Amino acid sequence: MKKFSLFFLIMLLLPVNAGCLGAVPLDAYKYVSSLGVDIGESKAYSITFLVQSEANESSTQSAAGEALVLGADGDDLFDAITTAHMGAPYQLNFERLNTIIFSKEAAEAGCLEKLGRVALNALNIRQSVKLLICLCPAQTYLQGMAGAGMQNMTKLQQSLLKNYNEEGISPIINYSLVHEAAEGGRIDPVLSLGALDTSAAQAAKAESAALSSEAGEKNGEGSEKTGQEGQTSQEAEAQYTTEGVLRFGGMSIYASGAALFDRWQFAGVLNGFDTRFLLMGRGEFQRGRLQVPYGDDRLTIFLANTGLYETEMELGEVPKARVSLLFTCEVLQDDQGVSEAGWEQGLRQAVEEYLEAEISRVFARCQALNSDAMGMGRVASRHFSTVEEWEAYNWKTKYPQMEASFHVRLTPLDENITSGLE
Repeated sequence: MKKFSLFFLIMLLLPVNAGCLGAVPLDAYKYVSSLGVDIGESKAYSITFLVQSEANESSTQSAAGEALVLGADGDDLFDAITTAHMGAPYQLNFERLNTIIFSKEAAEAGCLEKLGRVALNALNIRQSVKLLICLCPAQTYLQGMAGAGMQNMTKLQQSLLKNYNEEGISPIINYSLVHEAAEGGRIDPVLSLGALDTSAAQAAKAESAALSSEAGEKNGEGSEKTGQEGQTSQEAEAQYTTEGVLRFGGMSIYASGAALFDRWQFAGVLNGFDTRFLLMGRGEFQRGRLQVPYGDDRLTIFLANTGLYETEMELGEVPKARVSLLFTCEVLQDDQGVSEAGWEQGLRQAVEEYLEAEISRVFARCQALNSDAMGMGRVASRHFSTVEEWEAYNWKTKYPQMEASFHVRLTPLDENITSGLE
């Protein structure tokens, strides 16, 4: 009787833990690592699945594993999954889903909000799944991730963590935090931004174009061919590079910068350089290297967060905020040979003023896009004792006129300043 009860319990739990739309044998699973969302042609969406090809390996995703890409159109996510199942001899399992990637066009069309209505539990998708906006088609981005099997997936995950924790050029956010931000109204979502690295191809095409140009000139032909919209082939290839920041070598796809939202509505993007100052204004900057102008030259400095971040807010028709930040600072390169005494005689003040101006500039850009990306609404909401009072204040109508000042103070790491400035 006990054996029968145990068997009955196992059979009952199998469908619950299947992580897909139905109960299937374990050897029929294929695990989806990433999911891409594009605008469809025949239907509303074009969904791409990055699938780990070993269905029966251990539960931990292998970095050396292989990957394949599946695609299906659908009027919603579940419709696309059904279409994918019709053409594949296995069941898709979403328990290991790590990242959902939206193309910029899909984000502009409101696909992020529509995902917010999906019952992720129906697919056993974790609320901690990361979200990313890419400037190229999501399908192209996933193909880049699958280019070297699951190694590219692992590299991208490591790159995102490094970009956030060590460089400050990318935010990291998951589905749960995006949903909380968009629905809560106290801060707007800021997502990681990805792009396709076409710079290596550009260099090769430029060299080839130069040779063709020489040959064409000898034959009396035009020196440069353009596309249908008047773009050169090199310009067309560059359109997916993140906000003009070129890369050479490395992975064909990468993450750098931030995608800004006005609640669920896509608002604009920041490159990696500006994202540093966005994270500073949010109080989330951890550490990173930065070049700052000083006199006729530039200094390379290393900043690290001390955890001292304070924001004071005065409410009214025109809210006013004062943000204070404290960083430790290390000078990594000084071509002018400023002495240690020079740190106190003008260098510190010059760097502080530069950081304040850059944070203010990025805040103004976010404000112009009506994106409270720095989370000033979180501070404003603390002045209200009830949700009803906060909603009646209607923060987003006040935000465009808000005035904010940023005050940065730097404290040197003595031994590094001494050794770096001699």
